[in-house]
Amino acid sequence: MPAHPFKTNFTKGELTPKLIGRVDLQGYANGAECLENYVVQAHGGVARRAGTLFVYPAKDQSTAVRLMPFEFSVTQAYMLEFGARYIRVFANRAPVLQATAQPATGITLSALTGCTVTITAATGNTVFVAADIHREVRAAAGGGRAHIRSVTDATRVVADVLVDFASLSLASPNWFLSGAPVEVTSPYAATDLFNLRGAQSADVLFLADQHAAPSKLIRSTPTSFALNTISFNPPPSTEAGFTPATTLTPSATSGASVNFTAGAAAFLASDADRQIIASAARAVIATVHSATLTSGRVLDAFLSTATLAAGSWLMDGSPVTTLTVDKTKPVHAAVILTLAANGWRSDDVGKFVHVNGGLIELTAVDSALIARGVILSALSSITAAPGGSWTLEAAAWSAARGYPGVVQFYQQRLLWAGSPRQPDTVWGSVVADYENHASGTADDLAIEFTIADNGVNVIRWMVGIDVLMLGTISGAFRIVTPTDQPLTPTNINVKPASKYGADFSVDALSVGGNVLFLQRGQRRLRELVY
Repeated sequence: MPAHPFKTNFTKGELTPKLIGRVDLQGYANGAECLENYVVQAHGGVARRAGTLFVYPAKDQSTAVRLMPFEFSVTQAYMLEFGARYIRVFANRAPVLQATAQPATGITLSALTGCTVTITAATGNTVFVAADIHREVRAAAGGGRAHIRSVTDATRVVADVLVDFASLSLASPNWFLSGAPVEVTSPYAATDLFNLRGAQSADVLFLADQHAAPSKLIRSTPTSFALNTISFNPPPSTEAGFTPATTLTPSATSGASVNFTAGAAAFLASDADRQIIASAARAVIATVHSATLTSGRVLDAFLSTATLAAGSWLMDGSPVTTLTVDKTKPVHAAVILTLAANGWRSDDVGKFVHVNGGLIELTAVDSALIARGVILSALSSITAAPGGSWTLEAAAWSAARGYPGVVQFYQQRLLWAGSPRQPDTVWGSVVADYENHASGTADDLAIEFTIADNGVNVIRWMVGIDVLMLGTISGAFRIVTPTDQPLTPTNINVKPASKYGADFSVDALSVGGNVLFLQRGQRRLRELVY
């Protein structure tokens, strides 16, 4: 005779098959083998999950699209449809549309409801054009709406009825042709959509993707949206070194005094003590003999003495010589930078100099000894800075270096992280100035830090709760400061929080002051409690 055990609740949800024989556990009696399409309620019962409502067809139904909210306020909220190279905007369960058109002729429908309904206008009138695909035929009264799927000719279209019509015939002006859905061109390919990250402030949604420059989607009116590439002033920077556009030939694969001959002028006097890097091979320049000849000690052996192609080698670091500036402030003031030995190059224009606790953008190179620039953050003094105490840096993000893949707001800063070249580095803007990454020692200036972990793993989420939490594909970390002070350039402390790595594609969520994230492998949902 079959047994029918009495169950009072399902608070343990769906149990793993590995517990199928554990009748000794209390949780066994409060769980189920399968709860597909059910939601466990707080008081123990279950309810069938809510259904879905058809709102509008995606622009390209042959590929997946990504939905992302755009919420200015509780009363002004939108849903964004991200597709291959486009963004469409929805509100109130319908697309946001451009201006409408009122054709001066009547129409006839083949059916009041259903898909692939034919809508025909009076013969001899040019009513429809190819660009009308994705627009709507709407009844002036009664609520009838049909989404145009294809245009057969100037008087006939095939459409999907979204809201049933009350009549098969509509005379002018009892119907109109809606404007096309509001659409914005984007740089995001179909393969990038589910790796996108976003952070919103009022009418601006900041977007991050490793394959496209950071952008911002701006709402200027309820029906007007624009996507712009962010022009950081200044951008985050890094000591990228110098890649000469010429060949290099080592005289030996290893040794303490190896000659390096360039195919054209490449070396300056202040390149002494910099490193030559070619893949895994490294050498320290000891002496610069001429613009085409140096010698130095090999740290990691070269594969052979074959000539290295242009672009396959570089000089790491910054010029190693004393730098003197003629003023320390104010911000935006012009400044002259003088080297003790030749070191400036023409392509240094647009790069950034970090010296004496301040930041300068180079605007001109007058000679190998003298350059001019603009102060972006005030210097502490005009004391001459010896080689090794100042750096020459280029923008940290570019088409060649890749772009950050994560963005988040925290403590009035806009944070970016997870670029291909610096996967475990976080950059934070100046306080309340989201597109300014001027660095220095003042508390409100931009911040930058790198996670010191066993491996170099890409950051895939950041969440601000009481502290800043971030997750890499190898684990999670919390960013703390002494006595709960705000983050500044000098007080950042990174502590491990979990050894569960994050999934690459799915962002984390803040729920009830805790963080929910999908573990790498997409088999477990983890909760991080602080």
